[in-house]
Amino acid sequence: MHVLMLPSWYPRNDQDLSGSFFREQAQVLADSGHRVGVLAARVISVSDLHRQPLHRGVRWSVEGGVQVGRLDLVQGIPRARTLEAVLACGRWGRVQWAAADYIRHRGRPDVLHAHSLYPGGYLADALSRRWGIPWVLTEHRSLDHLHVLTPWGARREAHVVSHAAVRCGVSTGHAEHLARRFGRTGGRWEVVHNLVPDTPAIPRGLHPVGEPRIGHLSSLAPVKRPDLVVGAFAAMTDRFPGARLAVGGPLGGATGQHVRTLVADSSAHGSVDLVGALAREQVPVFLAGLDALLMPSDSETFGVVMAEALLQGTPVVSTPTWGARDVVGEGDGRIIAAGSGRPAEALAAALVEVLGKDGDPAAAREARRQRCLSRFGPEAFVTRCEQIWVEALR
Repeated sequence: MHVLMLPSWYPRNDQDLSGSFFREQAQVLADSGHRVGVLAARVISVSDLHRQPLHRGVRWSVEGGVQVGRLDLVQGIPRARTLEAVLACGRWGRVQWAAADYIRHRGRPDVLHAHSLYPGGYLADALSRRWGIPWVLTEHRSLDHLHVLTPWGARREAHVVSHAAVRCGVSTGHAEHLARRFGRTGGRWEVVHNLVPDTPAIPRGLHPVGEPRIGHLSSLAPVKRPDLVVGAFAAMTDRFPGARLAVGGPLGGATGQHVRTLVADSSAHGSVDLVGALAREQVPVFLAGLDALLMPSDSETFGVVMAEALLQGTPVVSTPTWGARDVVGEGDGRIIAAGSGRPAEALAAALVEVLGKDGDPAAAREARRQRCLSRFGPEAFVTRCEQIWVEALR
């Protein structure tokens, strides 16, 4: 099948991690025999033009067998989430021109697949109306932080969503949330889990008895709850005084300073390693070296890091986010009960339990890896995408 993907964010180069999982999805689909293109629009506000150079035209390249087109759009009205500012500035013409250029050289796609509503869904809807190609929406955000500014904008948003032939969330709870947000107007929502690439299992040496290595990897934003990461680790050191905590994530700006302060103020500060941001190829090595991954987020629509940890056999301790409920199954770790009055202590107890009951680490880790691949690996992902594309063409 020929599919043109419209991701709402996409890597600008090989070093850029933003949207790297969209690139991995496109390449896995191409490797499976599908014809895949990507049209990635970057929306830049007027106020940011002095910091982000604006590129004219579409920049085409072939990356891993995938034809990728990148273009920049200017958003003239701050926080106009419906992108009506793009309409007002006449920028739709550039998107339509880019699609026409793609079709002229690569042929007409069977399906458009937008990833997230802003801007991908809006672009897919506009192209669908112009070219008569059905489109699919996979939403990756909760959308709770993207408030529509006007009643008219809210109606426009629901109108765009209702035009998608198939609508998907990336976990069961996420899809249910989106169905509630858009109501009957938005139609039915299905589930398509994110891809977990089949990276090789990384050989690891066992840590000395009583000296487990706990890890956390995220953007370190407040929603990821780095305070609970540090607090839970400190609470478990009574049981494992030789334990160490490795915290991965960007340490610049106010977010990084907040994390540094949390660690400095912790009673376990001498046992915490701030490893900073990791390159994509470093992530499997980091996760494989852990005895447990701690992810106490307030919100995870899917939780790619949790699934990637399981791929390396590492058990996960998490709060009951939408993603964790789908990713962390029996034998994969622990999800602490919601509403705990002392969440750091509850997380610490879960860590102690997970570390204590893994009697055969090698066998248990391999079992986790195989369960993860069967649910989220390339074969499962490609099969699910094929199902929703066929549904869109009916």
